[in-house]
Amino acid sequence: MTRRWVGIVAGVCLAALAGTARAQGAAPAKTGPALNWTRQAGAESCIASVELAARIEARVKKKIFVAAPEAIVAVEGYVAPEPSGGFVATIAMSDGQGVLYGSRELHTAGACAELDDGLVFVIAVTLRPQAGSVTGIELPENVATALDALFGAEPTEPDPAAFPSAPAPSGKPAPVQPRRQPEPVALAVAPEPEPREALRAFIEPLGALQLGLQPNVGFGGGLGVRVRTPSIGSFSVHGALFAKTTRQVIDADLDDGLKRGTDFTTKMLSIGYCTPALLGRASFGLEACAAGRFGAVTADTNDFLTPESSQASLFASVGLGARLAVELNANVVVALAAGPELHLARPVFQYQPNEGLPAEVFKVSTVGGAAELSVAFALF
Repeated sequence: MTRRWVGIVAGVCLAALAGTARAQGAAPAKTGPALNWTRQAGAESCIASVELAARIEARVKKKIFVAAPEAIVAVEGYVAPEPSGGFVATIAMSDGQGVLYGSRELHTAGACAELDDGLVFVIAVTLRPQAGSVTGIELPENVATALDALFGAEPTEPDPAAFPSAPAPSGKPAPVQPRRQPEPVALAVAPEPEPREALRAFIEPLGALQLGLQPNVGFGGGLGVRVRTPSIGSFSVHGALFAKTTRQVIDADLDDGLKRGTDFTTKMLSIGYCTPALLGRASFGLEACAAGRFGAVTADTNDFLTPESSQASLFASVGLGARLAVELNANVVVALAAGPELHLARPVFQYQPNEGLPAEVFKVSTVGGAAELSVAFALF
């Protein structure tokens, strides 16, 4: 009797051990996708794996991610900084044996957080495509069917034989039916920054013309410096010297018939600003300019200036104008500028006849004009 009970107990134990071995040797059930997400050095500010999984599950309204041995498909990805600035994220879909189904890259020139919505969107619509959506990563038909089963009204356990890592019942690989090729998804990421043009400086010889500061038309020449910034415009400082012009006077009280003249010359300093090109193309542009000018008008005569009058009188003026600049090459710019002026400080020059009150020889006009022709040579 004792031997009989011992035999029965031993048989039961052997059967239990065999069942346990069979259970342990069986492949685990495929119940969802697995997520393997990493942040490379320099991308510590980017979204972490736990947060990414939570946001994807919130979008599809279901907890779907499982351990790798139980995965229908592996979602693998990483994010890293780019050498030129910004970040790049790579997403790949593959099976348990490393066979790649497809991949996507997302880029941003700004903060890494700008990639978060795009990552969640691409992975979510890949795992659970919306009706008519082709914005995710393309998956084989049998893998997509197994994923779709996770979201049914009454979810059922997908058939492991439908997964790409399992053999078909006939012993041949299960055929993969490709879907329509997805169109690229348009993600709202920051645009690449445009390259900034460097600050440039020019030395600028010029010829000048003035109306109203001297009798008749004053012609002169000068030299200046112009500094140009691409988005603000250009600033200039010019110095100029104008050739003499003459105003003749006949003193009726002197019965000698001689014409006595006064010679006028002008020294000027001009400070100006011109906008970036308002009209034009790559090699030429039309700019709007403003300038302030001041200096001295000098009169040189004999016995015609009253003792109280100064032979060098200061003036000041402001002007507006247009400037047409033509780039002959990267380092040489020819420009023509012209416009009206308003003379704010206006010297008056007088002479004292032999008898009577002083009379006026010349007075700077209220409104005048200016023009400049310059050739600018780049310093840097």
